[in-house]
Amino acid sequence: MTVKKDVVIIGGGTAGIAAALTCAEMGARVGLIEKKRLGGRLLYSDSYARQIVENILPTLESGDDHFSQLKQGCEEAFGKISKNCETNLQDLGVDIIYGEGRPAGRQVQVVGPDEKETVLEGDKIILTCGSVPHSSRHMPLDGETILSMADFWNRSHIPASIMVLGTGDLSYETARIFKALGCKVFWVLPGSRVLSHADPELCDIMERHLKQKKIKLISNKKVESFHRREGALDITLDGGLKFSAECILVSGGRKPVDMGLDAMGMRLGEHGEILTEETLETSTQGVFAAGSILGREGFHGLSEEEGRVAAENALGKVRKISRDMIPRMIHCSPELAWIGVSAQEAHHLGFRGLEGVVRTEALDAGVLNQEEGFVKLVADAESERIIGAQLACAHAGDMVDLISLVMRRGLKAQTLANLSCQRGSPAYGVRSAGRALLKAMKKRLKSP
Repeated sequence: MTVKKDVVIIGGGTAGIAAALTCAEMGARVGLIEKKRLGGRLLYSDSYARQIVENILPTLESGDDHFSQLKQGCEEAFGKISKNCETNLQDLGVDIIYGEGRPAGRQVQVVGPDEKETVLEGDKIILTCGSVPHSSRHMPLDGETILSMADFWNRSHIPASIMVLGTGDLSYETARIFKALGCKVFWVLPGSRVLSHADPELCDIMERHLKQKKIKLISNKKVESFHRREGALDITLDGGLKFSAECILVSGGRKPVDMGLDAMGMRLGEHGEILTEETLETSTQGVFAAGSILGREGFHGLSEEEGRVAAENALGKVRKISRDMIPRMIHCSPELAWIGVSAQEAHHLGFRGLEGVVRTEALDAGVLNQEEGFVKLVADAESERIIGAQLACAHAGDMVDLISLVMRRGLKAQTLANLSCQRGSPAYGVRSAGRALLKAMKKRLKSP
């Protein structure tokens, strides 16, 4: 049986769902193919999973089956989130087909759970098949002592201690999950900064937060060796640092799903990642790609934006992905968020960066909440347009979304300086930083 669609999407993770929603909202007939469950790895390895774990733990009864209860509770929550995705898509007319899809030109062969075959034919194809954990020669995943996050949910018990290996917000959320479960957590960073592309002040706040949570951060180290003994691993890092942990969880280190695309003549990178134009169209005309199948360590906001851009371009628009316009947020205390460039980085992109800063201790909300933090806004001195922001405060994630809208519309610092908001509201800090930015601009004009 052959089913014809305007767009066929393979993969129901973050990018695939965003692409399907966008196509459907634009009036296209959409077929979405998903192998297992809608939602992708966001469900079990990101802030969603951590928040679900923290919410379920206080409700559990004590006993030997504590971990089994937790897994059952998490599975129910994951299932509800996935079902919500399914309902939202179906309400827009998206045809969801469960099974494994293999593209062959403009057709996709789908083998369902019952081994029944279906063929979807699309005017355009969007590949959002994601990635899988990479088992390296030096750190081979075995599902027991060297784990991916997916492996963890298949274990029979919670480890007493664990080493998390990786960088960025995903590794942070992973470390938080295990700390919530009562593990002794070592987080080993190959680099020197906990957030490699973020403002150094944001990194400092996050490192203090990790100390408060009693997560041991070991930065700028690589694993030299590990030796198995009964019930533990003896781990040695470069520089001679040694400690023991029950297991190692490798966060990151993923590789794109192998779909045999080279047989289609599609241009791939050396690690099997799909190479695309800025419009996210592949070397095969009419076939687009988005998400971690592109071979980069992404995050939810980036995958979602790529899915939208691929969908719009598949349906005739011409839009390029603007990664600097995508906000990032860490669920920390205080919340951390950033977008665009910092004042120090601005000149590398041809801007003359000016910065307006307000410290939260100078704001009513900061005093009332006994909160340490700041709001920084960055503008180009010539055009006065907002080009970046860094926030460490309550509701930082909400505020960075507002700033993202300002940046996308090319608005100036004056816009944020004139925000209409109540004193003490989250937006009040953004307005105060906007006014500090205007002062910096006036000072520059007066300087010889």
